[in-house]
Amino acid sequence: MARQDLYALLGVEQGANSATIDAAYQNACAALHAGPDCQSADIHNRIKFLRFAHETLLHPGRRKAYDASQVKAVALPKRSPLPRILATLVVGVVGVVGIAVAILLYVLPSAEELKRVNVGPPPGHLDLPSHVPAPGLTPEALFERSSQSVVVIVGLNGDSKPILQGSGVVVADERVITNCHVAKAAAGTQVTLGAKTYAASLLRFDADPRHDLCLLSVVGLQAPAVALGTMASVKVGKKVFALGAPKGLDLTLSEGIVSSLRAHDDSNFIQTTASISPGSSGGGLFNDAGELVGITTFQRADGQNLNFAVPVDWVNKLMESKESLAVLGPTALSDLMGKWQCNSTKDKEQLQYRFRQDGSFAMSRPEWKGRDLVGSYAIMSNHTMVFKSPAANPPEMYLQIMALNTHDLRITSPFYEDEQTYQCRKIET
Repeated sequence: MARQDLYALLGVEQGANSATIDAAYQNACAALHAGPDCQSADIHNRIKFLRFAHETLLHPGRRKAYDASQVKAVALPKRSPLPRILATLVVGVVGVVGIAVAILLYVLPSAEELKRVNVGPPPGHLDLPSHVPAPGLTPEALFERSSQSVVVIVGLNGDSKPILQGSGVVVADERVITNCHVAKAAAGTQVTLGAKTYAASLLRFDADPRHDLCLLSVVGLQAPAVALGTMASVKVGKKVFALGAPKGLDLTLSEGIVSSLRAHDDSNFIQTTASISPGSSGGGLFNDAGELVGITTFQRADGQNLNFAVPVDWVNKLMESKESLAVLGPTALSDLMGKWQCNSTKDKEQLQYRFRQDGSFAMSRPEWKGRDLVGSYAIMSNHTMVFKSPAANPPEMYLQIMALNTHDLRITSPFYEDEQTYQCRKIET
C-alpha cells in the first residue's frame, strides 16, 4: 500500500497506532533540531508540517476524515452493451426534437415582426434585471487599500540588534496581529511602517499559542485597521492575495487561489497558491473584497505553491478575548530580587533562580548537585528577561515574564515549538 502524504511526512504506515505516530513525530522533531540546518529560517515551517500531521493522525475524527479524502483509482467493470443501446435511442430522440424546433422557428414570427405589430409584455409584467455579482477589487485597488495596514516586524536580541524579521497586520488602533513564532522568538520587538519605526510589546502572548497568533501593542502607530472577513467567504478556487514582507521585502503582493481547506480544531487551515517566503509569516491573506481572511503562517519548502494561512476565525476570537499581561512597574526589579523555586507546568521539571541587585543570576537544578549556572540578566521592554552565560548553550537565553509580584513569578520560554511555562514562588529574599 502506498503511503499517503501525512503518513509519509512522519515516516509511518497508514495503519500505524497512536504510539508509533507519536514516537515518529518526536524523532522527526529531534532530528530537525539536531540537523545541520537547525538554525535555518525554514525550521519553523517544517516543524509546523510535522505538528499538523501529528495532530491530524492522533485525532480519531480528523484521521478518519483524512483517510476518506484520499481517493483511490477504482477498476472499471466490463462494459455492457445496454449503455450503447440507450445512447443510440437518446441520439435518435434528440434528432427528432431538433427537427421539430427548426420547423417552429421557421413558422413563428421573428422579433422584428413582433415589434412591428406592437407585441409587448403581458399586463403586470416587471422587467427586472438579472442579478450580477459585484466584481472584486482589482489587484491595484486591493494593494492601495491594504498596504496601509501591513507592517514589518523586527525581532531584537538582548543588545537591541535585529535577529529576525516577519510581517504583521493592523487589526485595531495601535494593535498588530502576527505569528507567535515571530513575536516570541526575540527579546524585543519593533514595528516598521513606511519610514517610521515603533517599539512594540506583547499582549496576551499566552492566549492562543496553539494557533500561533500573538497581538502586539504599538503605541503611536497611526494606521487604519483592516476589515476582518469570515471563513464563510473562503471557498476552494476563490481568488486570494498575500501581502507581507518576504525576505524583508516589505509590501510584497502575490496573487493565487484557495487550493484547499485543511480541517484543524474548530476551523480550517487555508492552503493557497499565493506565494509566501520566510519573512511572510504574520502577513495578511485577503479575499478579493479586501477583507482579511487569514494570517500567512508557513509553507512547505519541499513542494511548489504549498502555502498555508491560519483562519480569520481565530483572529476574531483573539480580538474578543480580554487583554492581560504582566505590568512591570517601577517595583519590578525589587520584586524580582531573591531566590525562586520554579516548577514546569509541562513536564514537572524543577529549577531554582537567584536574582541579585548587581544584575547577576544563578540557576540550579536538582540533578546538577550544587553546580550552578551563573551569568548576567536584564529585563527588556518586551517583558523579556535576557540571560547571558558563557557556560550555557546557547550563551544567550530568553524567558518572558507573564506575571510578577513580591511572592509569585510566572515565566515562559519564548519558542513556540518547545514552549515551557514555569510557575515560581519566592523562597528567600
